[in-house]
Amino acid sequence: MKRTHSSNAPATSGVFPLLRRGLGGGFLILLICFSSCRKKGDDKSAACDIVTFTVDGKPWNISGTNITATYPKATPETALTPVITASAGATVHPSSGTAQNLFAVQGVTYTVTAENGVTTKTYTAKATRAASN
Repeated sequence: MKRTHSSNAPATSGVFPLLRRGLGGGFLILLICFSSCRKKGDDKSAACDIVTFTVDGKPWNISGTNITATYPKATPETALTPVITASAGATVHPSSGTAQNLFAVQGVTYTVTAENGVTTKTYTAKATRAASN
């Protein structure tokens, strides 16, 4: 036997019972808000790595957060201009192409900020001279 609903019978499933009981308006607004609200940066990458670091075409060694290269002993202490590649969407400060004294005793600190604008990683780049030419 097939059962039919009359138009006066209460619905028993879905959102419609809530609408009929007067809870619908607030419930739907709350539901829409929760489904559409996101924290800034939720869908952006947290990757913040220096992938390559080169000076005059010479690749430097990246080990953890240390970036190093050894130059001949006679290399003058001049500002070097590194070309830096970071994780997709990440930014580096100081930026790639900015001349720095990488021979400085403390090296140069580079901060990489991920695309999400929250995650950061700090690297130290330092050039050293070989003991002999």
